[in-house]
This record gives sequence, C-alpha cells and structure tokens, in this order.
Amino acid sequence: MKRSFLFLLCLTACGGALVSCGAPSKTAADVDEDSNPKTASQPAAGDDGGAAPTASANGAPSPGSQDDVASGPKKDECNVFDEADLGGVILKSACEVPNPTGAPPDTSKTLVVSVSLNPPKVAPGAHADVVVSFTNKSSSPMPLYFTIDPMPRFEIEVFNAKGNRVDLPKNQPPPLPSGMAPREPGEPKTARVYLAANGTARMPLGWDAVKTKWAPEKLKGTPPEKGYPRAPAGALPKGKYSLRVATPLTNVAEGIDHEVSQPHVDLVVGK
Repeated sequence: MKRSFLFLLCLTACGGALVSCGAPSKTAADVDEDSNPKTASQPAAGDDGGAAPTASANGAPSPGSQDDVASGPKKDECNVFDEADLGGVILKSACEVPNPTGAPPDTSKTLVVSVSLNPPKVAPGAHADVVVSFTNKSSSPMPLYFTIDPMPRFEIEVFNAKGNRVDLPKNQPPPLPSGMAPREPGEPKTARVYLAANGTARMPLGWDAVKTKWAPEKLKGTPPEKGYPRAPAGALPKGKYSLRVATPLTNVAEGIDHEVSQPHVDLVVGK
C-alpha cells in the first residue's frame, strides 16, 4: 500500500516536470521576433556595399559624373591612351552604351580637340592627310561619347574667306532614280570611349583639294547616313581656306561655333 502511494506520487511529479521541460524557454530576442518579424530579416544599412551610383532615367550614369568614370568598361578595348585610329575603337560593340542624359560636363580646361593637315599647303587637286586629335589634359580618365549611325562619321568641310562652303556642288541634289525606295537612315546609337589621363586619341582622315558634283550612279553603294554621294569635279582654285571636321563627338559643352566637336585649321591651296 505504501509502495503504491509512493509510485503514484513520483509519477505525478515527473509528469509535471516533463510539461515544464518539454520545450526550451524563449529569449527576449525570440519574443521580439515573434511580435515584429520584419526586424529580424532586414539587412543592416550598408550591406549592399555602398550607395547605388547616380544614374539617369535610362540607367546610364550622368555624363562626366564620378559614377560615369567609375562605371567605365572593364575591358581594355574601350580604354585608350595613345590611340592612332580612334574609329576602330568607337565601332567595338563593347563600347556601345545608352544615350547619356543631363547637362554635359565642362571640359573647357581638360579636353583639347584639334585638327592637323599634312602638308599644310596643298596643290590644287592634290591629296592631304588630315588627323583629328582628342587630348585629355586632366589627371583622371575622361569618358567621350560618339554618335554611330552605323559608322562614326567625320565629315570634312571647306570654307572660303567669306564663310561659304566650296567643296559642295552649287546646285541641289537630283531626285532619286525612278523606282528607288526613299533612303531612310538607321537609328543612331552611342559609343563611349575612356580617354586615359594625359592621353591622346587620333582619327586619321584623307582629303583631296577638289570640287565635287552629285553622283547618282553611286547611290546603291552609299549608306543613307552619308547623304547624297558626290564625285570629284575639278581642282579647287588656289586661295586661303578653312578646313573644318564635323566629328561625331557628342555630349560636350561648347559655344555656337562648335569649337569642340567641329575643330578647324587654316588651309592654303596653291603650288
């Protein structure tokens, strides 16, 4: 009888212990997580490695900003220092970017764009080598943007002392041949090249001291973006001229004379 009573008393005490020890007790942190589960899953500020770069509405960094420089291409093919043929770099697909937005940066003290002519005095009808140079005078890489449609177009224009263009035909271009579809240019795109600190990139061109005429026979082989094709039509008369290169450089701050994107050099045609 006494043994049965002791057994029941022990069983009752152990059962109560099992109820109280069956699960671990909650800590203060557990209670806080249950009442506000979001606080436990939120990452600490700065876990993403830093603030997101400043970007335009289309996802491209604002031109000339610190983020624009920092987001430069990882591949060396779009970074240039002493480049002899800039056109080949501009055409690389790795350098294509969305069109930049926002105000262009002031590069009046850091970017020098010039054009040189060799020889500086050209005989009527003769050939001359023209080189456009882009020089970064700053101590940091500089992003340069160029329009491609589908090629980067560097157009040479020649003006006389009165400011009249002399390398174009005087009459308007003739109509397209019967049956030819309208020549619609493609949608232009943008390429970004990073010019290294104190670096120079050059674009070699060729020019002949001649007048021109419209050449409808060349329409089928000329991209619409290049305009109506022309052909030589006699030597350019002797005299003093100004040779200007309209480059595809875009998104730069400049005046009404486009002294940055359209550099010019004095030219003498004579023997």
